[in-house]
Amino acid sequence: MTTDCRAAVNHISRLQGQLESLKRKIESESSCEEIVPLALSAAKSFDGLRAKIVQGFVSEMCFSDKDMTAAEKAQFDQLLKLIKS
Repeated sequence: MTTDCRAAVNHISRLQGQLESLKRKIESESSCEEIVPLALSAAKSFDGLRAKIVQGFVSEMCFSDKDMTAAEKAQFDQLLKLIKS
């Protein structure tokens, strides 16, 4: 397993932990003040995972065969910003 794959799997494990914690809070009928931050944290974590996966795919598929020019690098960075938002 590559380092990138291992990092993605580790990220998924952390996300699963966050979701389990969120589930326990909801099941115990915790207050909204306790539940909402956990839900937002899990959502941001998932967004980060999604961005890393897409970034890896785009890098591998689009830019693996050549060195990027400064303009291409700028476009790639702009694409990543869109993915992360």
